[in-house]
Amino acid sequence: MEGLVVNELARAGLFRLRATLVGSMAYQTYSGVLGVRLPDELVTTEDMDIAKFYGISISIDESMPDIEDILKKVDPTFAPSFSPDETKLFSGFANATGFKVEFLTPNRGDEDYSSRLTPMPSLGPSVGAQVLRFLDYLIHEPIRSVVLHDAGVPVLVPAPERYAIHKLIVATKRNVFFADKAKKDINQAGALIQAFDAVKRNSDLGFAWMEAWERGARWRRRLGVGALRLSDDTFAMLSKGVAEAAKLDGEPADEYGLTGGKDGLLARVSIARPTAAPTQ
Repeated sequence: MEGLVVNELARAGLFRLRATLVGSMAYQTYSGVLGVRLPDELVTTEDMDIAKFYGISISIDESMPDIEDILKKVDPTFAPSFSPDETKLFSGFANATGFKVEFLTPNRGDEDYSSRLTPMPSLGPSVGAQVLRFLDYLIHEPIRSVVLHDAGVPVLVPAPERYAIHKLIVATKRNVFFADKAKKDINQAGALIQAFDAVKRNSDLGFAWMEAWERGARWRRRLGVGALRLSDDTFAMLSKGVAEAAKLDGEPADEYGLTGGKDGLLARVSIARPTAAPTQ
């Protein structure tokens, strides 16, 4: 189902219109990108998440054919998913077996918009996107990759180093009802960190961490809590990457929270906790 859906959407121009495949379907493509076999048990998914910047969606003078018609070619049971807060927009589609196709866009503004859908003109007049924090970091400068279905489906996905760091962040946003997803987030981040270490690209990961770390106290808090959930060996690989990147950038590595090990990071993120309760 995943391959059939992404193939039809790609043929209709989804990725040409600069949408980015995110989530576990993007993770599936990183074995080819990195040249390392990633654990098969971490690629299973029951949905397809598509992210796009709002500014890109309104600036492109072109739109997709009707997405519902495209999906019904794959499975006639696909139907729109409506939000209780919306009357005109829907955030995605689901079929009779529960497979979902959902649309996302970054929220960098008022928190009041986080519960509303944003119109995405290039995806059609009725399609809205869920507004998510931290997503702008993930989909900045996506890369080209291939979903291994049929002869291969060319897609845009987040850079794998950004994906790994982003997973450390989003794992901390899961509540107790989504503990399994939080564990999967950390395991995917860990597998990618180990892959970067295996191919001697630790500094790429380090630069991604540094960029996120410099975005402020709330980012540092979530990064730190996520990194503390890594195994000791994987944490050391991440620390190595940050030290290498800081050296290449001419910056002191100890400014990025990892040089003191897990105990040092724990102290740093406790200090960095914002005075107001985080809203996301």
